[in-house]
Amino acid sequence: MKKFKIIAAVMAAAVTVTMMGCGSTGTGAEQSEAADTAQTAVGEPVEDTTAEETDGQNPVMNYVGAYSDEGGSRYSLLIEATDAVDGVFVTVGHPHDDDYDKWVIYGKIKDNVITYTDAVKVATTPNPEAEMGVDLEEVYTDGTGTFEISQDSKITWKDDKENEGEGLVFVWDKELYEKVQEMVEENADEDAASAAAAAAMNWSGPYVDSSDENLSMEIIASEDADTCEFNITRKGEGSSAVMWTMTGAFDPQTLTVSYENCVKKDVEIDEVGSIVSESVVYEGGTGSFTFNEAEQTVTWKDDKEDAGDGVMFIFNFNANSAEGEGEAGGEVQAMEGEILDEPTEDIPEEEIVEDDDFELPNEEGVVEEVTE
Repeated sequence: MKKFKIIAAVMAAAVTVTMMGCGSTGTGAEQSEAADTAQTAVGEPVEDTTAEETDGQNPVMNYVGAYSDEGGSRYSLLIEATDAVDGVFVTVGHPHDDDYDKWVIYGKIKDNVITYTDAVKVATTPNPEAEMGVDLEEVYTDGTGTFEISQDSKITWKDDKENEGEGLVFVWDKELYEKVQEMVEENADEDAASAAAAAAMNWSGPYVDSSDENLSMEIIASEDADTCEFNITRKGEGSSAVMWTMTGAFDPQTLTVSYENCVKKDVEIDEVGSIVSESVVYEGGTGSFTFNEAEQTVTWKDDKEDAGDGVMFIFNFNANSAEGEGEAGGEVQAMEGEILDEPTEDIPEEEIVEDDDFELPNEEGVVEEVTE
């Protein structure tokens, strides 16, 4: 278990918990490495069962959830199972007036007792100027102790380091558990949205149909959302062209974008690629784009007119290179030793002077006449 991951998660959880005004946690445990594969029970703790009766299931699954001190001291406790057959991840939170203490604990359960070593205690204090709004202080990283679970699912904490758990009895807290679940779901939604946005950004750029250079596409992905804008252009004769514009949300699971807002236009384009006139052909077109990660291609399904039939877009690496200024963008840059253009005029023969005599300075800088 990497402690730097835990500390980062602790910080985010502490901010959320402080705002909620209770000692619950959840994001720290959810995001930590030990809880990546954790499963969370939906109901209240069940009656005690032995390891044999659970048919190999981690016995802590009977107690997964959120608890608070029955004495009302604002301590809270969250239990999660790990992928180990007896692994347990426990977080304890205790908010004060201006700061917040949190214990991050990985242990093992046997005979309804959770035993742990190397517990991490972190103290947080509000700091509006800090990146996450709080300052962190690692109090210690070598905490030891136990959590004993009674037959009526009450939990007592024996903290060897500071005797912090003296007199505390934790009981199931349904309201607190529901708040924790909301926090976990919100974080999961945010993580999914971030992943989708990042995946969409990977497909941004210019494309061209693999079999028709007159059909091109540009994908513009929003930097802070999963939405993609598609601009498709089919060049016609002269300055005429047809353009389709649509937007949709990128689905990183299926690698597709569906849309219902396509606008098709007939346009006139000037010599630098700007639209000088346009007329709408239709609005509200539907369809989808499918991305092939292995082949790095995009296929287009157009429900309105089947305009995407047989079309396969590939990334256009030459979009910003040669042909001069204009729609492709950029100026032609000469490579070293390359002549861009031939001379436009021949030099008259009579102006070409052949002279075997020329002058150059000697070692002392004196010009001498040299004659072959």
